[in-house]
Amino acid sequence: AYRAAVDAMAHFRKRKILFGASITVTKANSKDVTQACFVEALRQKGCGLVFFVEYVPVEPGTERLSLGDTDRKDLQKTVDALRDRFPDTILVSFPGDEEAAGGCLASGRGFFHISANGGAEPCPFSPHSQLNLRESTIEDALRSGFFLRLREIAVNAGHHGGCTLFEHKEEV
Repeated sequence: AYRAAVDAMAHFRKRKILFGASITVTKANSKDVTQACFVEALRQKGCGLVFFVEYVPVEPGTERLSLGDTDRKDLQKTVDALRDRFPDTILVSFPGDEEAAGGCLASGRGFFHISANGGAEPCPFSPHSQLNLRESTIEDALRSGFFLRLREIAVNAGHHGGCTLFEHKEEV
C-alpha cells in the first residue's frame, strides 16, 4: 500500500496535479505525524495539502487512541506552527479548525460526504445515510429532514473539540 501511494504521488507530481494526504492522528502517532520533517517529506513528494484528522473510535475498545482535550490543543498549536513554517502548503486540522468556523461543518453546513455506493452522509466520519444520490439529488439530500436535524445538533451543541456528531451518536 505504501509503495502504491508513493507511486501515485510521483505520478501526480510529474503531471503537476495538486494532491493531498489525509493523516489520522491518534494518541499513539500524534508526535510523529506532526513533526516538520514528516510534513517536509510529504511536500518533497509533491503533496500540497495535509489533512490532519483526529481519530474517532468507530470500533469499541479503540477509545484509548482518541485525543484528549490537551492533545487536541497541542495538535492545533502544532498545526498552526506548521502553517507558519510551510505557507505554500494547505494544512487542515479536522475537526480542530471547525471551531473557527462556528463548529461542526457536517451535513451541508460546509460539506457532506458521498459514499462509494452513493449514500449522502453527513461526514466521512459519520457514515449514516437516508438518501442515495443514485435515486435523488444533492439538493434533496441537503434539504432532507435528516441533514436539517443534524445541522441543528451541530449548531446547538457548540464546539468543544473532537467530533460533534460522534459526541451525539445516539441522536445521529
